[in-house]
Amino acid sequence: MCKVEKLFEKDVRMKRKPKVRSHPRSYPPETKMGDMPIWCHHHCYKMSIKGIGTWGKSVILAGSAAELHIAYEPNIARADAPWTLIWEIRHSPKEKVTGTVIFTTEDVRQAFGLTDNRPDEENWLLERFGGQVASQGHYIRYGPYLNIPAPGTGHDGDPNISIKIDQKIRRAVARLITGKL
Repeated sequence: MCKVEKLFEKDVRMKRKPKVRSHPRSYPPETKMGDMPIWCHHHCYKMSIKGIGTWGKSVILAGSAAELHIAYEPNIARADAPWTLIWEIRHSPKEKVTGTVIFTTEDVRQAFGLTDNRPDEENWLLERFGGQVASQGHYIRYGPYLNIPAPGTGHDGDPNISIKIDQKIRRAVARLITGKL
């Protein structure tokens, strides 16, 4: 085998190996409307802080057709996961979807962009849909774009809530976690 054939053979063998990413910063998703992931609904831009709950134990985010309550409820949630997130999406006057998920404090930090640490076992979700952090059945986020509890189609009728996290939302969630609301 000549030198060129050996190089070609080596190149072909290397291409057969699957790509292995140990700790990538992110998996860029397919996007629309600029940098918005296709799994995010465009109403995410309408989400903002609607209110602070009783005794500073919750934050309410709302838009024109959706609402998310983030509440610290250690007596109701699992001992290791004291955060309850409840959302409602109104598709029409007579149709709506609601959901509830229980988060750990680290889940809340990751979901709302306070940290990008994530467990390796969620790589498959990020590889499939694109994103920076994810937890199956809880959230997926790419930059400021967050979906709870999962990626969606990005169109009307999805059962998941989409939020574009701005500085006010990030700051309110950070203060909620530290108990300084």
